[in-house]
Amino acid sequence: MWLRENQIFWFITGTILILSGTFLLYFPLKPWFTYFRQLRAQPRQTEQQQFIGVPWEQVAVELHHLSAVSYIGLRTMYTLNFICPLPGETDKKYLISLPVYSKEEGLSLFELIRDYMEHGAQGIEQTAAAKLQTETADYTRAAYRQKMQEMRRKNPLFYPLWRLWNIVTLRYWAHWYLERDLDVLPAQMMNREEVVNWCQPLPESEWQPMSAELQEANQRVRALYAVGYQWESEEVRSVLQDYVQVS
Repeated sequence: MWLRENQIFWFITGTILILSGTFLLYFPLKPWFTYFRQLRAQPRQTEQQQFIGVPWEQVAVELHHLSAVSYIGLRTMYTLNFICPLPGETDKKYLISLPVYSKEEGLSLFELIRDYMEHGAQGIEQTAAAKLQTETADYTRAAYRQKMQEMRRKNPLFYPLWRLWNIVTLRYWAHWYLERDLDVLPAQMMNREEVVNWCQPLPESEWQPMSAELQEANQRVRALYAVGYQWESEEVRSVLQDYVQVS
């Protein structure tokens, strides 16, 4: 009788512990559940992708940043966004976002793209982006392994608990996914035949000349830069507003 009651007690206790652990495990796994639910909700692309041409002067450029606090600390993400009108559509636009590590890198990257669109490949080495020293990406698996080595060396007592938490939250899988999404897949896309053909430089005879309004705005902005004004300065923003109103 005593043995049976003891078995019932441990069965109930074990069941409660398992249910409690499952409930607590839900919180670190909740972001992944949300991600996969939203991924399934996105419509599948069945049509073949096509490349379209958009006039450069109709492209709007914005630098966005988002700061958020997670269990591993404060994180700030920057994106350089290109907003393009869709041919044949009056109220729809297409958004292209490029991840960057800082405001300076975002502005330098835009300067590189703008200089290429206006003057071609010659002279790009003179832009600020050519001199920008970028850091190793912290989203790769190699960076995560380096982080583990640093934690093991600096915090040997705290390291086992930190490592266990990373295993529970699937952090290594997250680094693998980001590396695949940001490095592997774009490299595969750039090697596609249609992309390689599309990226071939156009002959100068097919270049679209800049409008007189854009040339004037560029000259005014360069003159302001020469005397010390910056992108955020009211004087520079005023020139841009004048160009937007004219165009």
